[in-house]
Amino acid sequence: MYEVLGVICIVNHRIFCHNSIHRAGGPLAAAGHYIDYPKNAICHGEQGLFEDGDRIVFNSFTQLWMIIADELMHWLTEPSTSCTVNESMSDFFACITEHKYLDENTIECRWVVSAQVWPLATCSSAPQRSLKTRGSGNNLCGHHYCFV
Repeated sequence: MYEVLGVICIVNHRIFCHNSIHRAGGPLAAAGHYIDYPKNAICHGEQGLFEDGDRIVFNSFTQLWMIIADELMHWLTEPSTSCTVNESMSDFFACITEHKYLDENTIECRWVVSAQVWPLATCSSAPQRSLKTRGSGNNLCGHHYCFV
């Protein structure tokens, strides 16, 4: 998780010329294994919280690069509002971050958020969300999960 935080800082500076997520030079605040949200990853404006998942419906959010990037990008898209206001822009910036980190050209970019969020034991191989194919993600076995 901490390696991802460092990569996000570097890419955020290179792409957006920000010296931190809040543009104030401060550190990224994030915590893993946060007990109050056992099946979730959230950004509440002050820090990102990433749980281990239950390994039944969700894999560990502390290990999912795109989930961490997506949640922390909420600080960029919504610096003074609730982190649920602008999900699409956070998804976009997280995909851009991954795209730049992997040094892909535009054609190679996958434009999906967290293809690894579901354990192999589930009946879904769809990513959490897809920016390339609208409506193709976030539907596990006919249930609309919207935790992340």
